[in-house]
Amino acid sequence: KFMASMPVATALQKGRAADLATVEKMPPGKASCFMFQGTDSLVFTDRSAQWGFTHPAFSNGAAYADLDNDGNLDLVVNTLNEPAMIYRNHGDAGVHWLDVELRGPAGNLFGIGAKVAVRTGGRVQY
Repeated sequence: KFMASMPVATALQKGRAADLATVEKMPPGKASCFMFQGTDSLVFTDRSAQWGFTHPAFSNGAAYADLDNDGNLDLVVNTLNEPAMIYRNHGDAGVHWLDVELRGPAGNLFGIGAKVAVRTGGRVQY
């Protein structure tokens, strides 16, 4: 059998019973990702199927970014032997956001290290 991790393979070769029991609980094939919706009361509800997380794959990493510039973070899931899965966050349409483009002097054209403070409704956000 193929072992995806050298530490797992080494542990199995050394005969660690606890490690072997853990590996035996791993699913034998592709699995679907899970997505949960949280609340202010720290209760989480499984929304995987409702939000389209139904494609079984060998996924091994994820990244968040606002891919469509709508102010909501979208999700990219890396998979083995398949194209990456991209999930668009449709989020709240009424969410307000601000796009800031920083320009610095020569040698720091993107304003790296700059600080931005936004004041609205008597509140400050950094």
